[in-house]
Amino acid sequence: MSFELDIKKHFNQLDKNSTISRLWERDYTLWDDQDASIKKRLGWLSAAEQMKTKLGEIEAFANEIKLENLKYFVLLGMGGSSRAAKVIHRTIGWNNSFPKMVPLESTVPSTIGKALNEIDLKSTLVIVASKSGNTMEPLLTYELFKSEIVKAIGHHEAMNRFVAITDEHSPLHQLSVKENFRKAFLNPKDVGGRFSGITYFGLVPAALLGANIRAMIDSGEHMRSLCAPDKPTAENPGAVLGATIGYLAKCGQDKLTLITSPSVFGYGLWVVQLIAESLGKSGKGVIPIAGEPLMKPEHYGDDRFFVYLRLDTDDNAQTDTGIAEIKNNGHPVTTINMSNINSFGAEIFRWEIAISIAASVLEVNPFNQPDVQLSKTSTHEILSDLSTNKLIANIAPDPISKLNSYLNSCQPNDYFALLAYLPHNSTIDQALRSMREKVARKYKIATTLGHGPSYLHSTGQLHKGGPNSGIFLMLTAPHENDISIPTKSYTFGQVTDADAIGDLQTLKNLNRRVVHIKLANDSSDAISCLTEHL
Repeated sequence: MSFELDIKKHFNQLDKNSTISRLWERDYTLWDDQDASIKKRLGWLSAAEQMKTKLGEIEAFANEIKLENLKYFVLLGMGGSSRAAKVIHRTIGWNNSFPKMVPLESTVPSTIGKALNEIDLKSTLVIVASKSGNTMEPLLTYELFKSEIVKAIGHHEAMNRFVAITDEHSPLHQLSVKENFRKAFLNPKDVGGRFSGITYFGLVPAALLGANIRAMIDSGEHMRSLCAPDKPTAENPGAVLGATIGYLAKCGQDKLTLITSPSVFGYGLWVVQLIAESLGKSGKGVIPIAGEPLMKPEHYGDDRFFVYLRLDTDDNAQTDTGIAEIKNNGHPVTTINMSNINSFGAEIFRWEIAISIAASVLEVNPFNQPDVQLSKTSTHEILSDLSTNKLIANIAPDPISKLNSYLNSCQPNDYFALLAYLPHNSTIDQALRSMREKVARKYKIATTLGHGPSYLHSTGQLHKGGPNSGIFLMLTAPHENDISIPTKSYTFGQVTDADAIGDLQTLKNLNRRVVHIKLANDSSDAISCLTEHL
């Protein structure tokens, strides 16, 4: 029996539980009988409709920036506050008629230095994005960019170059008023960060890039109509995907492997966080795999479930062939066809419905992140009492033999997670990708990649609260050109190290199989050398 037929048997259970209608009625007991606060986190169900009334405001702002001939805009954010914008950026590319986006989701000094070198401070807008308004990393990078732009153009004009996207009355909103930001876009409070793709968090950067935000909203509304409660479960695209994810995970196929057409490769950035942070808790979860090289079927374990996001206008010949081989080999495959890149809004909504349904199947609350605070607490403790002997440079790294021991004893349902506190550039990414491919081929286990510290706001919840099936490799390196933080007594390198130490300690306390290796330097050659010894 094919997996499609098998999954259809479970649709009756969803119908019996009135799952779809209860979702639309915002019935919090679908996920947790005790947590009525869930009702305040379901605004994404009507976000497209609500944001449609804000499109004129967003477009007017984007046109204003374009007419001022500003050449760059820097997006400072972590996790859900910036992931959708980064996907749009990677998908549509840069049109030189609009400002160039420089996303900064890092505290690694060389990454920050690269961003500063890439822009002209006299012609730059800075967006600070945080739902809570108190996310440490973007607030610290804000202090740096404020200092640098003030030096370049003076204080009064400089503060007109800053924009906030946050919740009303949040610390960031208060900061924007106090320091006289150019504008603050106040997002609906009942939309969580990872569910905010088609709110101000995604739409403002998209408009600045020249994207067709009206088409995005229209596609989101169209998908919303297809997922309406009056649609049979078997005809509801969000419910079908969600039921498939949930029931396959319960059967042990919990490694959701996203394969995409070339032009929508970046979509995995957003999907990974939505899945990991929504479903990875209470010892349960779905492990999202994105950016892994497409391999022959024999290199995949039986714990895989493939979702192929296929853009019709791309050259998909090679990927189509690979997917067909995987499917013919018996692995479950779901194909999602996108007619054009403006279908982004539709896919945002499809996946939000799907993950909400999958969470009900797995019996977890998709709207909280109970374990994220563990690492944050450790990090803040380190920074509050910072001294040089507490930096990761003086924490003894583990031997490579420890990692090889874990890998050699891995089980079929395990996965390998790379946690890289390294610069984010193409050469390092390729070296990390090669390491993933070697591990996947040699040990036949799924592999993931998270760049520190941003993964703490994405897959960090899954690592700590999900199933104990991960083998974690944390990579760090010395910071040769550290950067001071205005108003603080510590540097960005120290913040990066504190984030790494905090997560390392937390994973060890939770009895996760974690190995820390400090590279001689932050080069791709250092990573490749390590890969040779695996």
